[in-house]
Amino acid sequence: MTTPAASVLLATRDGARHLDAALASLAAQTLSPLEFVLVDDGSRDGSGERLRAFAARQPCARVVRTNGLGLSGALATAAALAHGELLARHDDDDLSHPERLERQAAHLAAHPLIGVLGTAARIIDDAGREIGAHPVPLGQAAIRRTLRRAPPFVHGSVMMTRAAYQAAGGYRAAFRAAQDYDLWLRMPESVGLANLAQPLYAWRHHPGGVFSRARATQLVYAALARAFAEERRATGADALAALAAAPDA
Repeated sequence: MTTPAASVLLATRDGARHLDAALASLAAQTLSPLEFVLVDDGSRDGSGERLRAFAARQPCARVVRTNGLGLSGALATAAALAHGELLARHDDDDLSHPERLERQAAHLAAHPLIGVLGTAARIIDDAGREIGAHPVPLGQAAIRRTLRRAPPFVHGSVMMTRAAYQAAGGYRAAFRAAQDYDLWLRMPESVGLANLAQPLYAWRHHPGGVFSRARATQLVYAALARAFAEERRATGADALAALAAAPDA
């Protein structure tokens, strides 16, 4: 196939409630051509059917069925199948401004030292009403400072180069949550990190979202990501194998 301008990675498990809106915002993107790699990670609510209907209308889309790998494993699967040199994330319940991917691709082309680029975001509720702003740190120094304690990016808003993703080692399935934070903490110092100040992404805060229903798990895995980063700095490796072998909490 022709190399796409970017490959969009989206994974869902039982996300049918807001999935059509998320997919519609991707179909409206001004960047072209786009590849969509869509993972149905063991859904039982019709999400798979929605993904397949979307893919049938898109010239460069594929749906992959996995059996409950978790978001990190599903995204790693999507990234491995993607053909683009730019990998763009999107969550199954969020929305993107139509020019989001085009503006990010243009920024990365103009700033070749940057490998990971997010955007500021609006916060919307279950009905899509705006309820607040989600500012992000701007500039390399501010992003690196934030990274020591928390993710500096809205995960679904990120576009990254394939080279940066591979240099960090990609998503690691053992991280059942905070997989983005683990990935950012493994980015080499040589990889530039940036955020666009424009709110080109809408992050949906609702009772069924991961942030609401699995907040404790997110905090545990975020602490593990920080501990593993310290371990790598001290020893050159971390205890991923032990985490992968541990029973699910």
